[in-house]
Amino acid sequence: MFADRCEEALTFCQHVVGAKPQRVLRFKDCAEPPHLPLSDGWNHKAMHCGSRVGDTLVMACDGMAPSRPPSA
Repeated sequence: MFADRCEEALTFCQHVVGAKPQRVLRFKDCAEPPHLPLSDGWNHKAMHCGSRVGDTLVMACDGMAPSRPPSA
């Protein structure tokens, strides 16, 4: 989980270890709305995404760090 910096982390991994980006599902694309309303900034954040590093699928998402609230 990345504190609203998931795409930045995936881009970094792509350049450093040659990760191959897979599908990104954003909060706004979720079929069932979240329990709490999301600010506009969170609608475009990654709810689920992954990258391939060799034979391994690395999953990632934007999420709240325990000590930091999400930024809008």
